[in-house]
Amino acid sequence: METNNSILPPMWEVPQVFRDRLGDKVGRQRAMFADDHLLLVLHDPPAADEIERVGRFYWRQPNGQWTSTQQAGGSGAIMSHLDEYSEQIDEVEKQDDSAQ
Repeated sequence: METNNSILPPMWEVPQVFRDRLGDKVGRQRAMFADDHLLLVLHDPPAADEIERVGRFYWRQPNGQWTSTQQAGGSGAIMSHLDEYSEQIDEVEKQDDSAQ
């Protein structure tokens, strides 16, 4: 079954099983592995009034090259993603410390 409304970038040459399993919504964070390809489905850090999660995709090709839907491409994109969460945690901890 070929999915034409995939949420993955159309130019990504990922195994079709990724597109089939994803459907048209991000859903849960997860890792998918097929034919030596790795796809990480992650979420943006949550915003205060956010109801639906926004997805980020990180794809490692069999040759080890990383591609991302984020501006910072390559393997550095995952580190940037983690840094964003770390900054948000720090901010929440500061708010907690100053709360009475």
